[in-house]
Amino acid sequence: MLTGTGVADGLVTYTEPTEQLTLPIAISADGARIFYQATSVQPPWRRGAGVILMHHGVALNGDAWCDWQPVLLAAGYRVMRLDMRGFGRSEHTPEGYAWSFQKFFADIDAILAAENVECFHYVGESLGGTIGLAYAARRPERVLSCALLSTPFDGSRIKAIDRWRVTINEHGMVAWSNELMAMRFVEHEVNPAIYEWVRQFQSQCSPSAVCGQADFIRTQNLTLELGNIRAPVLILAPDGSPFVDRSMAADLHAHIATSEIRWFPGQRHSLLMSRASECATAYVEFINRRLGTSN
Repeated sequence: MLTGTGVADGLVTYTEPTEQLTLPIAISADGARIFYQATSVQPPWRRGAGVILMHHGVALNGDAWCDWQPVLLAAGYRVMRLDMRGFGRSEHTPEGYAWSFQKFFADIDAILAAENVECFHYVGESLGGTIGLAYAARRPERVLSCALLSTPFDGSRIKAIDRWRVTINEHGMVAWSNELMAMRFVEHEVNPAIYEWVRQFQSQCSPSAVCGQADFIRTQNLTLELGNIRAPVLILAPDGSPFVDRSMAADLHAHIATSEIRWFPGQRHSLLMSRASECATAYVEFINRRLGTSN
């Protein structure tokens, strides 16, 4: 809409109004600001398929899920993608921040409350998947289904993160990021633009957040809680992740009675980006088959 601003030499001049854009921010229990994006293409007169909340892992942000959106939105879902605390546009964490499942849950709950969502589907990768496992086990009444990618449930079995702190302290974030790329992707089998975006993004992440989350992961073991999960779980598993190897993915499947597993041969850790559309399609088919389209 054009707005008249005055008369000059007998002519009315117009300028576009300045739009005040506000970022979608949820306020967590401790006052932290958590950035998220909520997207739907459903008209208000049509019932949508439900809500999917997407949670990334270490050193990414919610944009990592962008290539899932065409499939999920076309299937009628409302998609919510958060930036995990400490990364991207969410509140940064101080040195020595005490990571905990309770705090991760509080950030998720703040977004759900802001969007008036009670029950939802959960998609998580890596640490985001671990958080989803804990949430589904401890709050089973809220989680309708899960898709978990490259997800550890016993951090003591992950050895590849042991050198993160040493590499970062001795060589810096750029060196750490470069070292990590071969663990995330088979370089020539992923879109070069994706590869470069990830490399640059993680090189700019907070070293204390990265190291703090690595320490948190190594101390978590959810084995005894996995039997509490009632929701259908689709495990999307690369067979070449140096963090979550094939045996851990297979064991996760064995521990969750409601789970199915789909293997992606030749893929490394960051399956969420290297096979985004394929994973999204598999998840929509899984929900439809296990729950029906009305959920």
